[in-house]
Amino acid sequence: DIIADAGGGPAYLRVLRDRAISAAVTAFRGRKDAAADEEEVDAEAALVGEVAEFPDEDLLQSAIAALEALESATRLASSLRAKLPGQAEALLEELLTEGEADVTSNLQRCAVERLFEKSGVL
Repeated sequence: DIIADAGGGPAYLRVLRDRAISAAVTAFRGRKDAAADEEEVDAEAALVGEVAEFPDEDLLQSAIAALEALESATRLASSLRAKLPGQAEALLEELLTEGEADVTSNLQRCAVERLFEKSGVL
């Protein structure tokens, strides 16, 4: 579950998760300011006699783009954690936001060297 995985991860993933949720809520409620709307929707009343409208195309595309960004970053974070065990958390935030990170310890350097050695064998 991408959204649950992002909940305990780096701040960048949490920001992407919040953006994806906000974009989806905005698209399906059809309002630009979904956070201000705290009304509960009566599902039964909505189904009886009313035709639900499909979300606005631009809002729907924004929700899809936000979810795709979250999914991509979550997969990258999972991949980095698997490839840099023990050292990923220290490098993860910078790698996700900047696309690069400063290796500041000998353990990190060794982990990165092992990753390059392993990828060279493949």
